[in-house]
Amino acid sequence: MLKENHDDSNDDYDKDEKQQKYSKTLYLVLMVGALSIFHHQVNLVFFTPAVLPSQRQRTPVRAVSNRYRLSSSTEEEDGSASVSKAIDTTMQSVPRTSAIPSNRNDSNGSSTIRMSSSEHNEEECLRRKCHPQDKHYNIILLDHYEQAGLGDRLFVFRRLALLAAYLCAKLYAPPPYTMLASFHNDDQPVPKNLSWAEMEDIWFLDDNSSVLVTYELDPVDEYYHDDSSTTTTIDQEAFHLNEYFKDDPKYSSWLRLRFNDHGSNLEKVFENQVKRLDDFVTEQQQHDKPLKKGFIWEVYPVLYHYYDAFDKWRNHTMEKDGVCPYTEHLKSTASHQVKNRIVQFLQEQYPDSSHFVPLHIRRGDTKDVCDTSLAKMNEFLSCSFAGFAPRGKVVVLLATDERDNCYRQAIHTMIEDLGHGFLDLDTLVWDVLRDMFAQTTNAYLLNNMFVYKVISNIRDDDRVRTALEKRRDQCPDCQSLLATFLVDSTTSTSHGTGSSVSHLRPSNGLAVESTRIDLQAVLEAYEVCSKQAEQDTE
Repeated sequence: MLKENHDDSNDDYDKDEKQQKYSKTLYLVLMVGALSIFHHQVNLVFFTPAVLPSQRQRTPVRAVSNRYRLSSSTEEEDGSASVSKAIDTTMQSVPRTSAIPSNRNDSNGSSTIRMSSSEHNEEECLRRKCHPQDKHYNIILLDHYEQAGLGDRLFVFRRLALLAAYLCAKLYAPPPYTMLASFHNDDQPVPKNLSWAEMEDIWFLDDNSSVLVTYELDPVDEYYHDDSSTTTTIDQEAFHLNEYFKDDPKYSSWLRLRFNDHGSNLEKVFENQVKRLDDFVTEQQQHDKPLKKGFIWEVYPVLYHYYDAFDKWRNHTMEKDGVCPYTEHLKSTASHQVKNRIVQFLQEQYPDSSHFVPLHIRRGDTKDVCDTSLAKMNEFLSCSFAGFAPRGKVVVLLATDERDNCYRQAIHTMIEDLGHGFLDLDTLVWDVLRDMFAQTTNAYLLNNMFVYKVISNIRDDDRVRTALEKRRDQCPDCQSLLATFLVDSTTSTSHGTGSSVSHLRPSNGLAVESTRIDLQAVLEAYEVCSKQAEQDTE
């Protein structure tokens, strides 16, 4: 089951990436109406223009300074990679290395996902120039403690990868089992042989090398209970960052800074340290010979969640018109391979519907802040599907951390009452993973962290519609599916990826009969199911 989710603050990044368009829903719906009246195609641009950092003089495109260089890289238009037509019961061993060929395509024909929120003309934008022989020589060293879920950790990596790329550094992190909380893994230890690259990999655009490096930890058997929490974590004292690289003479002369939890005016500290490292990297660029001195920046968890300082730096340095994106997110990992097979399976099993709508309900630790009772879900689903019946049938993919099968069945009934299809995505992913990996050397992938990543990949797939959300920081009373489809179709048209008319037609050419949820019947069935479950456990 899906027990994992982004922290509240994680959605700030997601909004920068893909959700900005939904805040303009009303405007876009009106534009679609105008299209039908005047028969004009309007290209909508969602990218915000800006300028280079104000504290620096903008370098003309024809005269580039040492700090930036013109990027001449372009992406090739490759064909879509072939995928299996059905879920195989076996799968070849997935390579554990992160050295995945950069031209390996996903099923939608794209080999990468841009992590920048803007698209740039590579011939016109600027990217910082690192040392030609030692491009990513420096080290940003992450601490492991304050364990969290996978969504939180990947959110951290994506943000700091941008900082690492700008500072010509690699991002060193402990292995997943030290940074991921067992609470999010059905209270089971995270497998020690699970790697970051199997779930997500981030690469530098300038040389197609991996941003993330996993550093080894010495075996530790000591555990302790934090007085402020019931969570059991690995002994922090055994992993002080200042112990790493200390005995290696190569690093004895390196600049070493620490951004930790014990300080005041953290935004100013962050600003000063980044400026110092920025100047240090600029000096590195002046040397033609191989580098002998770099920096090691120890980063403790406060930077992970102290967003103001990071966002201010990013907005003034990285998100400016004319500055190229620095990193890309590779899809060709184990989790994406599984995702592609499942999406292909869905398309074959539901030929009458090309619309798959994930429904994410967070229950376990958010019931007090987001009402997901059956009565409230009745209101939410009824409103969200209002007016959509003429568009045709969709298949709703349920992902939730709710363990109560009676609750899941009640949601199933509500969806079918509305005339749409239903599939328990959690159950499907687990079943597929068991078929694929249970009898292989990759059996360690049978864990909730990996399941969560596969489901996240499915929700992000272009062939799957925008998810309906009911969780802590996204708990709307209504999320109009019709308006969302109009936004998606208009955006596709403006980007030249499809026709808004075709997107608005019913998926199977037939409208769904508009019906209502019989809430009373749902509640009665839930009570019967719950009583039976209690009897079965006695």
